[in-house]
Amino acid sequence: MVCALLPAASAGFIGIRAYAEFELLAHQSARMQAAMQGALVELDILPLDRPLASQELGAELYAVAISMLQDIAGWAQLFRVKTVAIG
Repeated sequence: MVCALLPAASAGFIGIRAYAEFELLAHQSARMQAAMQGALVELDILPLDRPLASQELGAELYAVAISMLQDIAGWAQLFRVKTVAIG
């Protein structure tokens, strides 16, 4: 009986931990969505008829790219830690 209960309890704890991480993933996705919406607003109000507007456009796109890379790094770190913790 103990041999059957220990693996079942272990699987249950892993499931509970994975479920707890869903909230973290949801917050991270919401933050990225807000950052992308903010970038869209900034791009919409960017006056493209001004001199050197391409530099402002490039700076805004660079900031978006950096945000996306940081988001991807956060996801990678989360799943790397999860793999190490389970493995």
